[in-house]
Amino acid sequence: MGKIVLKNKIKVNEKDVKVLNLKLIDLKVMDLVSAERDYHLNGGTPTAPLSLNFSYCLCVAAKASGYEYGDLAELSALDGCEVVEEVQRFLLGMEQTHKKLEN
Repeated sequence: MGKIVLKNKIKVNEKDVKVLNLKLIDLKVMDLVSAERDYHLNGGTPTAPLSLNFSYCLCVAAKASGYEYGDLAELSALDGCEVVEEVQRFLLGMEQTHKKLEN
């Protein structure tokens, strides 16, 4: 879970990134709180549920991958949607996700 092979690589610090490893299972509550703060600092407005908001999920992906929000904002739309979908599945179905990861 969380390994996404990008269809279109991005450049981060002069290096090509072809795979994103989203270590969602390693996130702490403070990471999610920090992602929400980052989302608001980047101009995000309150929505409900936040876990479905594309920009918020990209902030969570940044925390889980170790990349900056701005780096992930350079993803192609196709890759960005795949990353956000992975985060949404994690946030909306944590219990099922944990069970799958434990097996």
